[in-house]
Amino acid sequence: MFDRKYIEAGQIIKRPGDFYRMKNVFHTTVPSVKKILDKMDLELLRREKITVDPQLDRQRIVFGVGVLDNAVAALTTVGGKDERGRYLYDFRLHSWRDTSGFSGDLKLNLVLTSIEKAILVLDYDADVQRSFVSHKVKTSFI
Repeated sequence: MFDRKYIEAGQIIKRPGDFYRMKNVFHTTVPSVKKILDKMDLELLRREKITVDPQLDRQRIVFGVGVLDNAVAALTTVGGKDERGRYLYDFRLHSWRDTSGFSGDLKLNLVLTSIEKAILVLDYDADVQRSFVSHKVKTSFI
């Protein structure tokens, strides 16, 4: 499923085949998505034709991760802090326009790995909670 060269280069990690159905909630001392964005490997994402749309006034970063950006994922600040006073950020795939299933696994993995690395550079004690979310797929009949 994932190209070995990306794994060997440390650009992605091996993930379950349905990882795109998970939300990832990061608990960290990093106070803003801007700081995370500044540490991400944006050159790699651009090279892989992943669009990056920083919406800093809304405290989120939106990523085009599908073919022709037909899939959208976002890293968003979650209001409030956890019990240890750490900031919360939610990353997940929000939508895709492909009735045959999601086909942007590699791009989504590149983004998620870049976010994880950026957060760990800024806060080595950060952690993430992952859980499955349901995605509704609309199909149409001709």
